[in-house]
Amino acid sequence: MSWFPGRALRARVGGRPGVMGLIRDLAASVVMLYGGAVAAWLILRLLFPDSRWSWLALASTFALYLFVPLLLILPLAWLARSRWAWRAAAFPLFVFLWMFGGLFLPNPPAGQGDGPTLTVMTFNVWGFNNRAASVASVIRRVDPDVVLLQETRGWMASDLREELGEEYPYVVLPYTSPSGMLSIFSRYPILSSEWVSSPSIWRWAQHAVLDIDGRQVHVVNLHLSSSSSIWRLRDLTWRLRSTYIQREKEARTYQAFLSRLDGPVIVAGDFNTTDQTTAYHILTKGLRDAFRTAGWGLGHTYPAQPWRFRRFLVPARLVRIDYITYSPHWSAVRAYIGPWDGVSDHLPVVAELRLR
Repeated sequence: MSWFPGRALRARVGGRPGVMGLIRDLAASVVMLYGGAVAAWLILRLLFPDSRWSWLALASTFALYLFVPLLLILPLAWLARSRWAWRAAAFPLFVFLWMFGGLFLPNPPAGQGDGPTLTVMTFNVWGFNNRAASVASVIRRVDPDVVLLQETRGWMASDLREELGEEYPYVVLPYTSPSGMLSIFSRYPILSSEWVSSPSIWRWAQHAVLDIDGRQVHVVNLHLSSSSSIWRLRDLTWRLRSTYIQREKEARTYQAFLSRLDGPVIVAGDFNTTDQTTAYHILTKGLRDAFRTAGWGLGHTYPAQPWRFRRFLVPARLVRIDYITYSPHWSAVRAYIGPWDGVSDHLPVVAELRLR
């Protein structure tokens, strides 16, 4: 039976076969339109960056939710009883499995290595968090070797240093600059540290060189620009697009810096973007995502708890925007979402990495 609407109805107007045929044709049409929309999105995201159009930016950011209609599309394809409808439904299903299916597969064994295993934790503690003891409690529960923190204002950084000084004697604290309020706490000696800045980026990055059992390891703490300011501005479409342009600029700047580093590299922090966006793919070129490699599930880290925007309820764990990535010098043993401190709007990410 053809999927074209109305053809079955013309076969017998008013009779039951005609009505059912119309329903099947309409079902097939919906399936074909959905499959075509997913195909068009894929083509456009290959040809253009997210920042080209605000709708493309939102579609890439919330790519996971573009496949929620599959719950309806697959039954409609069965109802249509058309091979074209099945093909149209199978295409977005294949794309979903390609993009996200690996998150639910058993993790392959970590590669062999004779180097040490390093536990890394990244956590955006929230800029107005004044409960350093709660953050310190989460860190102690995870017991990482290196902690990369974002949004540690002056009082939080100094309080954490006092709380964790004995366990983490090597510290790089925030600088009075647009640094995203970054801090690094380490059990291993920090040989040097610097701030990565450029006129084209709003937030600086934090780069430290650690001595891990005699090997120099580069650790980069990032906090890319967010889109949170759009809720307070009138020109929503333009402002939204400008934040994506800015993140892509920052990603290119940081990627250029990372390409000059020699030796093992770990890049972690709050990227403020999901893993299907242009900024993510620019930034992680040559790097591996620890959670995608050694984690299980969606791994969503933001928001940590539900909150309301005007009359709308934003559910918890909506997106994954916090990451631990690493160079091929490492293999990921395990990655998971850490416990919540009860205050921050993010959840921490933890990864065990082994030097090859």
